[in-house]
Amino acid sequence: MKTLSFITTLALSTSICFASDFEQCRKQADSVDPQIIDCQDQEMAREDAAINKLYQQILEKLKSQPKAVSTMKDAERAWIKYREANCGLISVVFGDASADHINKNDCFIDMTSTRIKELEKWNTSRTVNEE
Repeated sequence: MKTLSFITTLALSTSICFASDFEQCRKQADSVDPQIIDCQDQEMAREDAAINKLYQQILEKLKSQPKAVSTMKDAERAWIKYREANCGLISVVFGDASADHINKNDCFIDMTSTRIKELEKWNTSRTVNEE
């Protein structure tokens, strides 16, 4: 139980660290679009690594239940498709200027950050029943 608590604390502090790194980068970019986009690219790479690691941990936890693994994979594919469509709407409606690109990236970052929190909660608050 202590190990699980430590892992949860570590995961949450890592998310907070990523957010503060991103916010610091955005402040230093000082409204310069290419620099803001560089900050976003770095944040999206961090979030992608975090969500992929978490996703693999959950799949490992579920490995004794093939139907659960399949359902989790389906859910993640559906979420990715939803995120792509939801954030892609920005380009469709507003165009593809750099400010719109920044807004689209912010959408990806916000949605991925929320999904990470959902998966962290799922990963730490549920016990897998062995079949």
